[in-house]
Amino acid sequence: MGESGMLEQLKEQLNKRVRIAFSNGEVVVADVFLVLDDEGAVVFDLVSSNEPAKYVKSDKPPHILARIADITSCEPERSGCSEEAGSEHGGP
Repeated sequence: MGESGMLEQLKEQLNKRVRIAFSNGEVVVADVFLVLDDEGAVVFDLVSSNEPAKYVKSDKPPHILARIADITSCEPERSGCSEEAGSEHGGP
């Protein structure tokens, strides 16, 4: 899927929980907060990641800015999925 297709898909998922896979292998479960058309980016609240050590632990989920070009897939999060994203986000 091209960047414009992913942009439209992310817009459809605003204020919803999704599973996002990145080209570097990271998979996150996130709540889509904002899609920045002009910047080709998305802002989301991180729920969990298969790379939790990348993130600082806190009581609130961190806001993450990601380039849409780095996203390989985005699907609505369904409970009971066979593939788990991994541990909860980390914190201090």
